[in-house]
Amino acid sequence: MFKIMEKYKQVFGVHRLTRGPGTMKVAVIGGNNFGRVHLEILSSLDVDLLVYDRSESVLEEYRRKGSAVPYSNMTKAIEDADVVDIVLPHYMHMDVALKALEMGKHVLIEKPIGRNSREGMEMIRIAKKVRSKFMVLENYFFEPPVRKACSLIREGRIGKVLGIRFAKIKRVDPTPWGCKQELMGGGAFADDGVHLVDSFLNMGGECEQIRAIRFNLAHCEMEGEDTTLVTVEFSSGAFGSITHSWAFDNIPPVPRFEILGTDGWIAEIPSSRVAPRKFGNLVVNGNEISFETYNPFRIGIEGFLDAVNHDGDVPMPPEIALRDIMFVEKVYEASPVIYRHAINQ
Repeated sequence: MFKIMEKYKQVFGVHRLTRGPGTMKVAVIGGNNFGRVHLEILSSLDVDLLVYDRSESVLEEYRRKGSAVPYSNMTKAIEDADVVDIVLPHYMHMDVALKALEMGKHVLIEKPIGRNSREGMEMIRIAKKVRSKFMVLENYFFEPPVRKACSLIREGRIGKVLGIRFAKIKRVDPTPWGCKQELMGGGAFADDGVHLVDSFLNMGGECEQIRAIRFNLAHCEMEGEDTTLVTVEFSSGAFGSITHSWAFDNIPPVPRFEILGTDGWIAEIPSSRVAPRKFGNLVVNGNEISFETYNPFRIGIEGFLDAVNHDGDVPMPPEIALRDIMFVEKVYEASPVIYRHAINQ
């Protein structure tokens, strides 16, 4: 059974996140790949920006741009920062986060919180011990369409919820480290499916029963799954399902989520998705709800820096990210066998 902590049940409403005045030093640990997304956002904010990467060519790029002070020594970059933003492979999350926390730094980390709940609990424990801010940047948590859907459910706009369906199907080729279950913390569901899990549980609440089946359909190089099917019975009595896959090309756009209630329905409109948002507008009982331009990563980063500046609560408590990885673990427990079938042969 999974229970959302009572004190966090109202955190899914729409909040205005603001930053206070002043500057701070932020070190991005991992300047390549998705670290570039963080660095681009941070470079537009009132912070002194540092960057660590093990690649000298990446560091040279930032030297030329002048947008961040490059560091080839990770420990030194952490020492010189007030906030440490970790954008590294899953297996490095805990070690680097604990290093930063024990040095008295505030820590922002990319999802998932770690490879497993044990790692997540240890990071949360140390953050509380040293009284540092700690947050996982789960961008789906900061998506206004998701927050609006949660609000509509709480307000009873579609009556009693009967079913919630989430789906994300596309072709993704994993990184070399992503092919190793030990380094990844599982397979595609732990890496990317955890996004769906966060929104799914925020909408549906506590879970009583989980059933799942896992496949590897297109990535013989992966030890883990590339496709997962999950069904859930929520404590409310509602039925839920998640379909997640990295195995298929040329899939026509489908709603990322649909919610059926006794008095109506809510669905995401895929045709209105505009990057970097991951959700389109909503249609609620036949009426479209649109959203102004937004960047969920920026919302989350600004919210975290606002909490540091004003010594407030982080906008996404790390216990929510811990709940998400615990759900992933339960899915894996419910589906211990990965069925393999090469669809491209």
